[in-house]
Amino acid sequence: MSDSLQSWLQPALSVMLGDRGTCDIRFSLQGAYVSDDLADDLRLLGIDDTVVTINGSALNASKEIEEADFVDVSDAALARIRNRFTAYLEGRGLPRGSTDLFILDIEGAVSPTHIGGLDQERQDAVIEGYKARIREARDVLRTRNVPDVKLGLYQVIVPDGRGRVTDEFRIRMCGYDSAGRRGMYDGLDYICPVLYERFGPDDGDAEQVQGWIDAATRQAIDSSLTLTRSNGAVIPLCPILTFWVANSPDKSQNASDAVSPESMLWQLRTLRRYRAREVAIIVLWAGREDTEGSAKPREPVDFREFLHSVGELPPPGCIAS
Repeated sequence: MSDSLQSWLQPALSVMLGDRGTCDIRFSLQGAYVSDDLADDLRLLGIDDTVVTINGSALNASKEIEEADFVDVSDAALARIRNRFTAYLEGRGLPRGSTDLFILDIEGAVSPTHIGGLDQERQDAVIEGYKARIREARDVLRTRNVPDVKLGLYQVIVPDGRGRVTDEFRIRMCGYDSAGRRGMYDGLDYICPVLYERFGPDDGDAEQVQGWIDAATRQAIDSSLTLTRSNGAVIPLCPILTFWVANSPDKSQNASDAVSPESMLWQLRTLRRYRAREVAIIVLWAGREDTEGSAKPREPVDFREFLHSVGELPPPGCIAS
């Protein structure tokens, strides 16, 4: 191969081999696709709209579910999961594309963040509850002739808000690690670390707050890359960012305020330092397209204007695989 041809092909080959940062940035709502108008505008910025975050209730795992109900994997319980997931997809016209990404959002008492705090017997039961739901989701997608829809799991992992290695974080990581060794991630295409910013400009000086965000971002990715499937294989990551400070008012003076475009850009540049085979997809989560109608009051965000201000979507020199 001539030097000139090799030089021309190298960027594309690097992406194909996963040696460069990902160019795959997507926008997600909760339980729906964005409108055609917004989708068109996002594509002009290099952002795809082929991902939907799936409510836990679609898999009979609402935030209010009791642990005893979640761990029930009897034939009757599995049938309820299949029926609810089928009805959810039919009622919302999902999926739209045969290779779209569904992020399974299971929270509450059985959130992945809580597995490490359970005793061994309860851990095993909750992990089996997850495996059953992932398996049933796969079966429903196969039945609907969309077997190539990708699945990711939300909250694997959630870092400390300041990127500290606290006792709570160590316990959380023990749970994540145990889940991987017991096969909880085997049926997934991705795990989805949460990179939500927890603090804003009123919580400290600019350098301090940016330091917390950077440390938490790196902790989320580096710790997630230590997790494996039951056969020891590392799992590609699909980190999730959002447009608001995700914290409670008692912990942040900027709770539910919009993050700055500059701060999101800082996170995106950090993620681009990882190889595409490590950080495969970056998701920007918005919940609803109409932010003023959100169940949780948040500062309104014009996504088009915000993302245009972020810029570098995808970054200069990025070549999609």
